[in-house]
Amino acid sequence: MLVFGYGTFITKKIYKDKNNVQPAYLPRYFRVYRPRDWFPYVIKSSDCNDSVDFKPGFWGLVFQVNKSELTELDLYEGEGSLYKRISEQFLLPDGSKIDAFLYYPMKNTIRRYNLMDYIRLGDLWRKKIIEEHPDIVKEFPQLALKKFHSKTERNK
Repeated sequence: MLVFGYGTFITKKIYKDKNNVQPAYLPRYFRVYRPRDWFPYVIKSSDCNDSVDFKPGFWGLVFQVNKSELTELDLYEGEGSLYKRISEQFLLPDGSKIDAFLYYPMKNTIRRYNLMDYIRLGDLWRKKIIEEHPDIVKEFPQLALKKFHSKTERNK
């Protein structure tokens, strides 16, 4: 099973002891960070009513987990109360597609924390990763990118 990390799974280096770690791009979603929190959320663009000046999509990491590790991640994320685990399709750097699990905030979480109000601020978490975790960005430079560029696009 594959899981997509977009916040603390990256910064807390939860991916470090996992197999098949690789960068992946999540289109059609915004990563939302409330500066008073220590973790980000994601919001699907189709769930967003406000218009913003930028396109959805951001880079994170996918990694392989077994059933026991998935259960641990469910507990860590508050699956069923704060987040729900959903399956989504991601783009790999070579342009191929892969399915993985993503932790998406529950509707009551979105409302309680007014997450829609933070979309217009842009991907503040990306900036946080770049500034506070240069070692991770050095290992996975895609995390610093604002949009998707496949390896084949870069080689043209």
